[in-house]
Amino acid sequence: MDLSWIDVTDMRVVGGILAVLAAVYLILDAYVSRTRDGWIGFWLEFRWILIVFIVLPLSRGLSAYWRLRDFVYDTFLAKPHLHSSRVAEIQRRVKAFRAAGGPKAAGGRLLCTSRPQWLRTTLRQMDYQTSKNAIPIPLFDILELDTEALTVRVEPSVTMGRLSRFLIARGYCLQVVPELDELTVGGLINGYGVETSSHKYGLVADTATAYEVVLSSGEVVTATPDNEYADLFHAVPWSYGALGFLVCATLRVRKAEKYVKLSYYPTRTTEETTTLFDGLTVSDSPPNFVEGLMYNKNEGVVMSGDFAPESEALAHPDQINDITIWHKTYFGEHVQNILNDFKKAGSLTAASSFAVGVTKPAVVEYIPTVAYFHRHVKGIFWEMKLILPFGHHAWFRYLFGWSLPASIPLIKATQPPSLTKFYQDRHIAQDGLVPLEKLPQGIEFFHKNFECYPLWLCPHKLCFTSPQGMLRPSKEAVARGLVKPGKWEQYVDIGCYYSPGPILRGEEYDCVQARKNYEQFLIENSGYQALYAITEMTRDQWATMFDTELYDKCRTKYDAVGWFMDAYDKVCRPKGEAAKKRS
Repeated sequence: MDLSWIDVTDMRVVGGILAVLAAVYLILDAYVSRTRDGWIGFWLEFRWILIVFIVLPLSRGLSAYWRLRDFVYDTFLAKPHLHSSRVAEIQRRVKAFRAAGGPKAAGGRLLCTSRPQWLRTTLRQMDYQTSKNAIPIPLFDILELDTEALTVRVEPSVTMGRLSRFLIARGYCLQVVPELDELTVGGLINGYGVETSSHKYGLVADTATAYEVVLSSGEVVTATPDNEYADLFHAVPWSYGALGFLVCATLRVRKAEKYVKLSYYPTRTTEETTTLFDGLTVSDSPPNFVEGLMYNKNEGVVMSGDFAPESEALAHPDQINDITIWHKTYFGEHVQNILNDFKKAGSLTAASSFAVGVTKPAVVEYIPTVAYFHRHVKGIFWEMKLILPFGHHAWFRYLFGWSLPASIPLIKATQPPSLTKFYQDRHIAQDGLVPLEKLPQGIEFFHKNFECYPLWLCPHKLCFTSPQGMLRPSKEAVARGLVKPGKWEQYVDIGCYYSPGPILRGEEYDCVQARKNYEQFLIENSGYQALYAITEMTRDQWATMFDTELYDKCRTKYDAVGWFMDAYDKVCRPKGEAAKKRS
């Protein structure tokens, strides 16, 4: 039964809905911008009407559509042998691009995917896609789960929501499961993917065992850590498609139980937070999951979790918390309520006695595994408090909670250019990776530079590889003998997603300069910036922050130069001389 038309039709249906919405908003944008307060004042005051009555109902419809599509796809199209024919079509298009004259015939444009802006997580606006240089990559399939090798082979457009549901239903999960449902395997490998198990397994790309890549010649190669393409294997992560089209990845999986037993530890100083993080992540037997939320410069909650069998959870029914139930509040709000209750009871621990194995958790809960993996989806971490200010209130949750979560693509589709610029100027969405020992300095800097809360803290391994990719353990740790070749260093992701304090108070604030300050702080402290976000670095700063030696060699060796866009040109917003593109 030939249902291959679904690959194209699903994009046309969803794209058509979004095109109509975009047209309406562009008309409104042009009209309201002429009013006294302009579109921004109108949008900020009345956006909730559009979210409640348009975005949320459409989100439910879109969710149902994708689930139906996945059912049809898995039932009729999820055949591994079809993968080869899909990849062959991509190869044909790449070769046709070359035969037609390449970038010269495409107005100087280099090869890229045709994935539309509204489906991407990035906050940047892209202007490099045209019908002449953008190649469709309709690869949505879960190809094979190997329960003996403990790996899953997937195509790059498979989303985290779909993949986690598929695996957990069979008793497995990825070693690292990033939060948001719409994140794709390809984006998490070519870009950046971290989660609360990263202190054990590293980033998403660190859990890969093989990549299939279509090169600029149209040839498809399989890269593994120990074959002739080992250099390509280690260069693909963080390359943002600058080496070729990723068409398949093999990722490690592990056994999963139906519940996660989660312990909450309120803290009152950054020293307590760092002590607990250090004790949890570098122990001989670390927990499966570690996460922290800071609600101001000093106070926060550190969480540690492990898988728990269903029998154990059912033996503690009063501690089971399915946070995805429609009337439950956002997870970030739930954690803050635990902190506030603990403070009211006067139970915050003293720093002198704070240590792993000594301090008892304030609360212990059993959360269904799928719900835990996607616990921040409903609130989009805490961004929904800006988008829908009363969305976490009890009356809204009980009346309209069934309509959540809102679709991120639909939110982006209903955001006109003027509001996009507003968010770039008055909003921060950044993830900074710093060595764990520098977490106190990182929190202090984020407070002074952004004053943006909550902060998300997620520890992760940063490993030596051979050859070394874009990220490497800090030179200071290596020089002091703390990290040796073949080993790893514990880093922590500090995530900041909200409007800065000065803006919320109506004060003057320069977001562009704040981002530049933050990037310089990362460079000076052996840190790294997650490049899905708005990036202000110059090319020299980018080359200083990241280890580009292997990346540059592979760009030349695999003939990517002049055919695929350089990663810097895709992710950064350089000015002046730095804006000259490196082909």
